[in-house]
Amino acid sequence: MTSPRAQAMPMAAMPRTTIARRLEIEDPSPYLVGGELLLTAGVRLPPDAAGVDTYVRRVVAAGVCALGFGVAPVHDEVPAELVAACDRHGLPLLRLPPATPFVAVGQATYAAIGEARNRALREISRAQSALAAAAARPDALRAVLAQLSEHTGAWAVLHDARGNELFSAGPRPAPPTPGRVRDLAVRTLVRVRTGSGARSAPAAAADPRAASI
Repeated sequence: MTSPRAQAMPMAAMPRTTIARRLEIEDPSPYLVGGELLLTAGVRLPPDAAGVDTYVRRVVAAGVCALGFGVAPVHDEVPAELVAACDRHGLPLLRLPPATPFVAVGQATYAAIGEARNRALREISRAQSALAAAAARPDALRAVLAQLSEHTGAWAVLHDARGNELFSAGPRPAPPTPGRVRDLAVRTLVRVRTGSGARSAPAAAADPRAASI
């Protein structure tokens, strides 16, 4: 099978695909659940630019991750109106060369999904082992923070009850992120202390640029 080629691709990364489906109807949106790689040969693709734009807008609203368009025998090439509409609505468009079985595309998609899941599970297992080993070291706090930062790719920080920074690991984000993380840690500790079963402990906090324990 010849490899699919990206015909129109937005700047943002392609969302995660969870299933590959073929639908040859003018409005497939009622039959979509989101996360699909939608496959079509354009059998019922609208003949005008406005209709194509409506088709793409509907599948994007339904949560389709990407559109795979099979070239031949219905269309000799991916219609320019479809390329433009996908680019306009930010929908990744893959050109499937002639004689590319949709079944093979589905099989390749499921294999890639399975490998991605297995890779994530392997990474989780490695991180758990590394954190457990770090927790057993004499310098457990520093070691755990270092492993947390390494496996998340983020700055990890530990605060005491007053918001003082005890230890940190990883690239420190630029202000005002460290201050916001500290404030969040203090507020979180206050809520924990006032809740049931609370106990005094060092507080840690995080934002999208910081990891914590």
